[in-house]
Amino acid sequence: MNPEITTYIGYSASVFIVLSFILKDVRKIRVVNMIGCFCFIQVCHLLFGKKS
Repeated sequence: MNPEITTYIGYSASVFIVLSFILKDVRKIRVVNMIGCFCFIQVCHLLFGKKS
């Protein structure tokens, strides 16, 4: 896997988490935070996942 893709997904995850601190509506906070957490899970999967 290309390391640049992992870097970009990690940066986007960080942006989503920071954005969740700015929002006021609880529903929007949870949705944005869920997207950020999903991005972090994808980064971990790409970095530490089973290599074939």
